[in-house]
Amino acid sequence: MNESKNVLIVDDEVALSEIIAYYVEEAGYKSFTADNVDKALELIKHNKFDCILSDVRMPEKDGKEFFVELKKNNSKIPFIFITGFSDYSELELIDMGATAVLGKPVDEEELMRIIKKHVF
Repeated sequence: MNESKNVLIVDDEVALSEIIAYYVEEAGYKSFTADNVDKALELIKHNKFDCILSDVRMPEKDGKEFFVELKKNNSKIPFIFITGFSDYSELELIDMGATAVLGKPVDEEELMRIIKKHVF
């Protein structure tokens, strides 16, 4: 069990966040979920995260804005975008510094392979 490893999942689709949280916890990590960027930023103030998984398209602030805000604070937390449809190309997100970009529906094996390779 990797009790000290925390993963933040940010997606306005609560059901999808719960599925991903299940995958993450089955792998032995602790998951936190937020359904918008403001809630995610609040969680980041009070917790240490080893990885962030974020949807790109969300109401109010999108995942790219979230990512840019974290980078302004010199965040080195690995950041994985998860998206069904994005206004940004995968290459653009990777060039910004994202660790990876995954499509929806999320493939559990691919997700966990990327988390383990780039994060833990």
